[in-house]
Amino acid sequence: MTTAGKRLTILSNSEIEILYRIPSFSTEERTFYFSLDESEKIEMDLLKSLESRVYFILQLGYFKYKSMFFNFTSLEEVKEDVEYILKQYFQNSNVKKMISKQTRSDNNSKIIKILSYKYFDKEAEKKVIEKTSQYSKICVDPRLIFDHLLDYLEQERISIPGYSTLQKIISKTLLEESGFCGSVAFEES
Repeated sequence: MTTAGKRLTILSNSEIEILYRIPSFSTEERTFYFSLDESEKIEMDLLKSLESRVYFILQLGYFKYKSMFFNFTSLEEVKEDVEYILKQYFQNSNVKKMISKQTRSDNNSKIIKILSYKYFDKEAEKKVIEKTSQYSKICVDPRLIFDHLLDYLEQERISIPGYSTLQKIISKTLLEESGFCGSVAFEES
């Protein structure tokens, strides 16, 4: 069986779901993650619309929790968090619509800057490939390498990319550097 164009199965579907799903906060967690320090309040106050402000607080809290941004197609998906934010910061207000893709992108860039993070970009990808290569010389367990990469991204304050991005990097590195194939599960890419 050829492994060209295939990726190692590193996480189970339930593990991927746990890592990449929108956070489900308790009341205490909402209080913690959706609280704003002074610089965050200033940045939020510069935003024009109520929707933009709510989305900013929402993604800021999620990013503080998981170092990644989440896409959702309706406010219904994050209803409890939106209600909490409205009650905390914008009493007697209501948010009905989503913000534009450009506004989401602008807000996310502000969050990255405020929290002193970097986007997972081509430069970060090169560093992650180097780290993967280093880790693969010590260990060929894809899951352990994946976990080490998450730790590395957190230490370097780089946003976490999608699962398939890390999966491709780890698969390619292990296949190239150690001829790894054995009896491991592969997925079509």
